[in-house]
Amino acid sequence: MRHHPPFPFAIWRFTTEDVELGGVTIPKDATVLLSLAAANRDPRVFADADAVCPHRQNEPTHLAFGSGVHRCVGAWLARLELSVALPALFRRFPRLSLATPADELVWTSMVFDRRLESLPVWLDGRPR
Repeated sequence: MRHHPPFPFAIWRFTTEDVELGGVTIPKDATVLLSLAAANRDPRVFADADAVCPHRQNEPTHLAFGSGVHRCVGAWLARLELSVALPALFRRFPRLSLATPADELVWTSMVFDRRLESLPVWLDGRPR
């Protein structure tokens, strides 16, 4: 979820006054679009931020589900599904592997709903 969030942006926010951020002034009444995907790969927050490391320890929580009052209402269900479905899948198919190189996977072109067009896999390892 941290590495490839399905919704890479938070909902639009609107400034109610001039705000200075990183040496840039965002004027009052501006529309601000926050990139959760960029925040989830911030090297100041995550060690080796571009790597997928399922067993990371002692790192901050990612922002894939938003935060505070803007937290995804389905976050707990998604976490439960991930914690149950993925281990069951890997137990059932311990030799599961990609059937295409990872850099050839095709992602949707929709900005607000990023997902794979397909995920071809070998269930019992690569063909002989």
